[in-house]
Amino acid sequence: APGASLNLSASALRLDAGQAIGTGTDPLTLSVSELSALANTGGIFLSESDDITVSSVEVTTDKVGADATTTPIADSALSDLQSGSNGSIVLSASGSITLDDGDSDGSVVAADGSGNILLDAAGALALNADVSSGSGNITLIGTSGVSLASSVTAQTAGTGTIDVSSLEGGLTMATDSSITALDGDVVVETTEDVILGDITTSSRVNITSQLGSVSSASLGNNTLVGGSISFDSETGIGRTGAGKLRLDTALLNFTNASGSVYLESISETTLTESIINGSGDLYFTQSLGALNITELVRVINGRTIINIAETLNIDSEIWATRDLRISADTLTVTNASISSFYGDV
Repeated sequence: APGASLNLSASALRLDAGQAIGTGTDPLTLSVSELSALANTGGIFLSESDDITVSSVEVTTDKVGADATTTPIADSALSDLQSGSNGSIVLSASGSITLDDGDSDGSVVAADGSGNILLDAAGALALNADVSSGSGNITLIGTSGVSLASSVTAQTAGTGTIDVSSLEGGLTMATDSSITALDGDVVVETTEDVILGDITTSSRVNITSQLGSVSSASLGNNTLVGGSISFDSETGIGRTGAGKLRLDTALLNFTNASGSVYLESISETTLTESIINGSGDLYFTQSLGALNITELVRVINGRTIINIAETLNIDSEIWATRDLRISADTLTVTNASISSFYGDV
């Protein structure tokens, strides 16, 4: 009911509507543990007062007849959150949100067509099955952390964007999990560590960890694909050896406060202004295509090691305080300054 402080309270709730469930300005307010919802020709707008799990819900009642006898009436199991007719899906919770695959089809939240998705948990947000929109925008918020389990994909198409944020936690993706946007931006912004599976888009990828590091969930098996990729971290990007972050992007930049940066590019890349402000080394490997350095690369208090299998074009300044080592099959230097204040070049 409009303006009600609590619309529905139950241990498990099954919602099946011919049109919409709630509205953007007046969501249904809930106090339930388990939930499934289907809006056949509209959107879903729900607000939970505590923790909630999206899964499969079946409801059975006893219908009382004229002779006072009862007959069991069962509503078949309904799973997931599903909208229709380009309807959006919004689920917020004052606690955690857990998204489970209730019918073993691999999906748990699916917005039809251009419908947008907002999953907003004041606690943790756990994706244990796929979250998808046909071409809408997806926002995933877990104040204490966001996680994607094994084989899980968050995806949209068209120009739909995907935004992942955690004000007090990080992002943890399983090795074989992925975030996929066809032509839309992908933005990850957390306070703690970001552990990445695969990310794919033709547009921009921005990864921020305000107090932590950015790394891969595997050793060499995950790839970040984007038209441009930007990192901003506190304590490091990638890991040594096979733990380098593998990138497929035309444009790259990074800022790191302290700790080392380990990156591997598998396609021609232009590196714009990139800085390691504290103690930490830069290890950059280019296995395919050329690397074009067009803006300042600065490593304040660490070594700089750049290994390029093909062509390295430097048209800017590379500034380091310790050893600076550059290896390339072909090296072109134009209007460049390469310097190490206390080490060898």
